[in-house]
Amino acid sequence: MSQTKPSDDEFFHALQRMVDEAVKNAMGSNTSPDALLIEGAQQAGRPAVLGSSRYLDWAQRIYAVRRSRRQQLPPELFGEPSWDILLDLYIAFYECRKVSINGACVAADVPQTTALRHLQQLEAQGLVHRVDDLRDKRIKWVGLTQKAILAIGKICDADFNSSARRRQRREREAGQKAMQSVFNWEST
Repeated sequence: MSQTKPSDDEFFHALQRMVDEAVKNAMGSNTSPDALLIEGAQQAGRPAVLGSSRYLDWAQRIYAVRRSRRQQLPPELFGEPSWDILLDLYIAFYECRKVSINGACVAADVPQTTALRHLQQLEAQGLVHRVDDLRDKRIKWVGLTQKAILAIGKICDADFNSSARRRQRREREAGQKAMQSVFNWEST
């Protein structure tokens, strides 16, 4: 009886299920990877955010701005390949997209040897992990660890909180100016 090879989609979904199961086992709960962010937020004393679009939108915006500035100004001014790799992997996590080692190197936007060195540093820090391709041993996949996902989520939350405070301050100042102009108008 001949065995058929699974399609890329079947392979990806099987790999995703294995990763999900590994995360569940590591956490000792029946929590899905998406729910880990909410659970982590609650444990860290942050408000739980339902859905991932806010985090995905934030990461995509930051990544796009980084690419845009490298096109407008000398790229050697902006050397953060580790951050570029983390952002790309964070976006891939929310898009349920696999990223190969080569893909992560492209995301870093630096020479491949430099990107590989940064990947090794990220792995040594426990922020990324590598997985062998089950069908092609030449291919290795890379993904974020739970530690990295939660850390980037906290950075995103800090950015949102900072933006919210600035917006509230501007609204308060605008309200005070409006009140002053009303009082100034009434006194004339």
